[in-house]
Amino acid sequence: MAETLDALLWCAALATWLMMFFAIVRESAKKLTLFIRARAGRLRRAPPDRHQNAGR
Repeated sequence: MAETLDALLWCAALATWLMMFFAIVRESAKKLTLFIRARAGRLRRAPPDRHQNAGR
């Protein structure tokens, strides 16, 4: 009985740590994805026309 309880507690502890780990990984991946999308959006914009006022 004690061994069963010990194994159950170890499984519960492992599940808790895994949930916390994957929550941190998910939040980090979300932030990284937003950063990459914002960076790609800035790169896709047309650059300003430098020759528009060249004769003035």
